[in-house]
Amino acid sequence: MDYELIIKNGTVVDGTGAAGYRADIGVKDGRIAFIGDIKGAAAERVIDAEGKTVTPGFIEPHSHVDMTLLFHPSMETYLMQGVTTVVSGNCGHGMAPMGDEVYRTAVDADRAATNALAPSLFGALPPVFTDKAKVAPLLKEMYGIELDWHSFEEFNRKCETLPIDCNIVPLVGHSAIRCAVMGMDCLREPSEAELRTMEELTRECMEQGAFGFSTGRDSTYQPSCLAGDEEIIRLLKVVRKYDGIFTSHTSNFTAEGELDTSAGYDEFFRQAKAAGVRLNLSHVQLTAEDADAALREAESLAERFAALRADGYDFSYDIIPVSDVSLILCPYLASMFAPFVRIAGTRLRFSECLKAADFRQMVRTVARSGMMPMLDTSHSDGIFARIYLTGYKEASLNGIPIAQWAHERGEDPLESAMELLAADPDVRIGMSFQPCAGAYDKLIYNDLAMPCLDGSSTDKDADTSLSSELPERPAPFYFNGFIRYLTHEAPMRFEDRVHQMTLYPAERFAIPERGALRVGYCADIVVLDRTKLRSHEFDWDEPKYPDGVDYVIVNGVVTVENKKCVAAAGRVLRKNVKNTI
Repeated sequence: MDYELIIKNGTVVDGTGAAGYRADIGVKDGRIAFIGDIKGAAAERVIDAEGKTVTPGFIEPHSHVDMTLLFHPSMETYLMQGVTTVVSGNCGHGMAPMGDEVYRTAVDADRAATNALAPSLFGALPPVFTDKAKVAPLLKEMYGIELDWHSFEEFNRKCETLPIDCNIVPLVGHSAIRCAVMGMDCLREPSEAELRTMEELTRECMEQGAFGFSTGRDSTYQPSCLAGDEEIIRLLKVVRKYDGIFTSHTSNFTAEGELDTSAGYDEFFRQAKAAGVRLNLSHVQLTAEDADAALREAESLAERFAALRADGYDFSYDIIPVSDVSLILCPYLASMFAPFVRIAGTRLRFSECLKAADFRQMVRTVARSGMMPMLDTSHSDGIFARIYLTGYKEASLNGIPIAQWAHERGEDPLESAMELLAADPDVRIGMSFQPCAGAYDKLIYNDLAMPCLDGSSTDKDADTSLSSELPERPAPFYFNGFIRYLTHEAPMRFEDRVHQMTLYPAERFAIPERGALRVGYCADIVVLDRTKLRSHEFDWDEPKYPDGVDYVIVNGVVTVENKKCVAAAGRVLRKNVKNTI
């Protein structure tokens, strides 16, 4: 048998940005063995791609799959839209390295982590980290998971025992490093001895295959947000020795709590320059809340980023390619106040509590303390500028952002939201960034940009809620965003869009032998029917995977066909370590 798989008669868009051309592809031993006119060759399987487009597998540059993989190994939401490789360990988070005292809490483990803490307001909030000794027995009981790893490599080997759908490119998170060294006492400045231990641990992670290092600088991203320049730069100098990339969820707020990304960007570039590292800015976003201001902000950012590249910064950024975006679908306004609903027990009881002045004052205090910044309306409209009512009894209010309605009444948006909930615990909402769509397109379709989804390992029908009172499921953009990027009307060639999703992130993160259709490269391949290509990111009532993704091949294995996931062939990749098929 000449090949294990032949893809015939397709139009090859190879990931380089070059125009598509007609060719056959032969796959053998998990790699692309031939591109051209295959005549007379035999294969175990032949896919006729007549009228179809063949591309490299897409690469997701910003995910958190490592935080959920042990609890939900399926990465179907990525695979079904053609993603074959995901970068994990972003925003300073990470499941490894892990010390003896602290466990990095995963999204799907919130039930266990919450149960392990004393019932209080702050215990009800999903913790960034918690006591490993308390949470370990609950995780074993609820999920059958043993917390039996310490090192970066030990965790990656544990992931490899699972049927993972996509290749994983792991970064090491700064918070994970700090927790592993300082334990539960990681919310202070480290000693010189602890800093040296952090440097050594970072070096160990890089030698074990980490592709880079990430930080999380918003106030809730503890403990990474507590570090000063010296600590971060010293660790980045270790990363530079291994040609690792520096990524960061930069701070979105000023010291006074005002929404402003500029200071966070200044800090990021200052640290990167001092250490001399390559850098990628995580999930770029706009702060303006109306279309004209957002467009001006986007144009200013695009100019700033281009100037940085011209000044010699080895720089790129990732950005969510959908302007209407919610991380999860939460149909109830009460979900925005989830910790308080958990305290009250039910939406109805929460509604009753809001009728008491002292309870409302507690909500205000927590919102303005920095613990729940999205509810903080002391300097901006917070999340309420994006949330609108749906199916409300006063039909004239449906589709209007809560902040707009509040201002028309001369009220603070937080106060209006609490008033709505006090009157009706079942107020339903949607979320929209649509007025800023044109502005986001300026940044999304940019040659420095890579589309990202900021997602986890899951499938479209997963229930991610902690209780039936606050139902949650993955938002449709998680499993449609990459196809939305390909099909959205914008001034960028199809071939260039494919490049931004494939070879460009592979080059930025130094992922070898992936991101392009070249002989000798790993056979991560997508077969698209562009005549049927359609995303369903706004179909909130019925979750749907995108149309037109006919086949997805990972490491030479057909994993998706006929809109069904039929195999799992992903691997954990290591930088500077030979990754064999």
